[in-house]
Amino acid sequence: MPELNNVCDAKSRTFWETILVKVAIVDRSPHCGIRLDFPTSKLNFRWGTNGDVKVVKEWNGRVYFAGDFTKVGVPVGGGSFVNLVTGTIFPTEEFMNFNDLGAVRVTSAVLDGVGGIFVSGHFQIANTKTRTYLAHFLSDGKLDPNFNVVINGVVNKVTVHAGVLYLLGDFTAVNGNTRNYLAAVDLTSGQVNSWNPNPDVQPNDIAIGEGVAFVVGGYFSSLGGQLRQFAGAVDLVTGIATSWQPSISGASIKTVSLSGGIVYIGGNFTSINGNTRNNLGAINASDGLETSWNPNVDGEVTKLLIRDGKAYFGGSFTLVGGSTPRNFLARVSLSGAGFPDTWAPAISSFSLNPLEDVYETNDSVFFVGNFDTVNGQSRASAVKVDSTFGTVTDSWNPGLYNNGSNFSTKSILPWNNRLFIGGNYIFTNIVDRNYLFSVDLNHRSITNFTPNFNGLINDITFHGNYLYASGNFTQVGSSTRNGFVELDFGTAQPSNWNPAFGASAGEIQTLAVKDNALYVGGDFTTVDASSINRLAKIDLSGTSRSLLWPNLNFNGSVRKLVFSETELFVSGTFTTVSGNTRAGMVCLNLPGATVTNFTANFADPITTPNNNPIGITTGLGTIKTIHIFGGAIYFAGEFSSVNGQSRYLLAGFDLEKKELLPFTMTVPGSSVYGLSDDGNSLYLLSLSQYDLNLNFQTALAKIDKTGGVDRTFSQLQSGNLSSFSMIGGVPIVVGSFYKWNQAFTQGIWVVQ
Repeated sequence: MPELNNVCDAKSRTFWETILVKVAIVDRSPHCGIRLDFPTSKLNFRWGTNGDVKVVKEWNGRVYFAGDFTKVGVPVGGGSFVNLVTGTIFPTEEFMNFNDLGAVRVTSAVLDGVGGIFVSGHFQIANTKTRTYLAHFLSDGKLDPNFNVVINGVVNKVTVHAGVLYLLGDFTAVNGNTRNYLAAVDLTSGQVNSWNPNPDVQPNDIAIGEGVAFVVGGYFSSLGGQLRQFAGAVDLVTGIATSWQPSISGASIKTVSLSGGIVYIGGNFTSINGNTRNNLGAINASDGLETSWNPNVDGEVTKLLIRDGKAYFGGSFTLVGGSTPRNFLARVSLSGAGFPDTWAPAISSFSLNPLEDVYETNDSVFFVGNFDTVNGQSRASAVKVDSTFGTVTDSWNPGLYNNGSNFSTKSILPWNNRLFIGGNYIFTNIVDRNYLFSVDLNHRSITNFTPNFNGLINDITFHGNYLYASGNFTQVGSSTRNGFVELDFGTAQPSNWNPAFGASAGEIQTLAVKDNALYVGGDFTTVDASSINRLAKIDLSGTSRSLLWPNLNFNGSVRKLVFSETELFVSGTFTTVSGNTRAGMVCLNLPGATVTNFTANFADPITTPNNNPIGITTGLGTIKTIHIFGGAIYFAGEFSSVNGQSRYLLAGFDLEKKELLPFTMTVPGSSVYGLSDDGNSLYLLSLSQYDLNLNFQTALAKIDKTGGVDRTFSQLQSGNLSSFSMIGGVPIVVGSFYKWNQAFTQGIWVVQ
């Protein structure tokens, strides 16, 4: 069989060495789920989940995802564009994909004045390219390839003035030049200029005016070469402190804004120049004297923003103007004493940062911060309210979500008829889907199919009008179902058939359908009242459901089922099947249940670097996956010999003759647990190698029919992968990872 010999050519032995380059293990945090991106086919959609995706399968024009998750959304990595009217994400946008150590966070954003945008935050990757804490995007939304400023710490705020980009953050060097917490760079080249105020402690905020920068904080005592506490001003050319030096009593200043020659400050203080000003005040930019503006806030102000003659501010206060109730958020006029107006949205606040940014239109106010409800309606960290009273007037809701409830959105600003929203979130357009959801391939949208499981799903399969699922659940909708269910596609409800596989949920490991029969494998030893050891065949041809096979008596768990035309291949942790010695794999004749003579003993389990066996049973190799391709059957998993011959993690047999193929592939690592093909090439998913901390790397490889490795295809991932499937000739990998080849993904990668 020349085709098989080509696939097993010795050239394949080196393919792992080609694709398995060393990558850093950066995080094991459970940022989990899926991300789909099919830009060249009808499968052009992206979704993600807040947990592990274990299986992906297609049925009748829909793709089904199952696993251990409860929510589904669009994974964007802390920065996205949303529609001003609907709040939905723009489906064709190139997402910014900020990505660093699993903590995806945007702290600030500002327009560059020529159609682009600067974004700062806690990231080192933007759109798969290295960008340390600062990135520039052009007017078309694509990453600027020529702007790459090297910064050694997080940038908390960016602002643009007179062709210069000013940075504030927790850094001490920019492009190799010493810059403590404040720096200025050229908008186009990214070259750092000579401006160097050199504060002794990181400031909290900065506001840029004509020829001067106003800097505020809580703890610095030196700024621009002079003693300054809480607040100071520096020349924009020399970086030397000016004479502007108001006297402020209190703990700190958190925020500053500049408008009309007046410097507005907020924080935790009680007086300015000896005059009572509780937590909010205004100072002349020219002479440092306080104005009569005095909103008199009873708690700390953490953010102050000036918009069109009005001051929006947020913090831990409950009263403004001495007696007007305003919880966490308020708006006052810049004229007169600064009393609060009628705008009063009622928000819930998780922290002292309920407000971070504001954008106004003629009749609406968009604002972001740290909250989960506004006027009793769910609005996680981003909301649109009317401009007069602050009431929620429509359904605008980007549906932002992080894996924890306490997250904050930092920036909102208009950009090319859209809103850019940046912050510490992972998803937009989040919806509830408990452990199972489906996507319509034609409309590229999440369907309304919501069976509502109460526990994780291990496997799914399909037949006619039914979906079959197994897992650790005990309830589906309002119906009790103990680890197995037959779901009606039309109603998304369980059918009346409710068999009991074993004594507890989670005993079914694998499901498969062939010729109007359902095959169920796992750890169970009974089905209803019948003794059935770990493998059952059930008739699906009519309306009744009955057992078709006698007890085959496996002495260990059944984990994988694969059919040829006339045979069923079963793998697991068993060593005997109905008295026949079979080490982890047995071949059964169909349609009966007789054990064939095909014997393949997968032995010598692989070990970790500290010599702990990975295989479940000592001396028994583990088969993770089986796949039939090109007249051969391939077995992969955790073994180093087959029938006494050296075969490391992967072995193939002639499907007809059942003869072991002669090839041996050098696969460094400890497991291969995914096999599939696209009709022309074989794909392998591997747990490839451990690092010194016992974290692992994974890889997906592609071998063509000539036996050569497609080296342009090389795919690497740090983290946990569960499985992969071929849908429309495209491999879809699922698991609980958040990065693939430096791209932000949330647990799935669709390989183009």
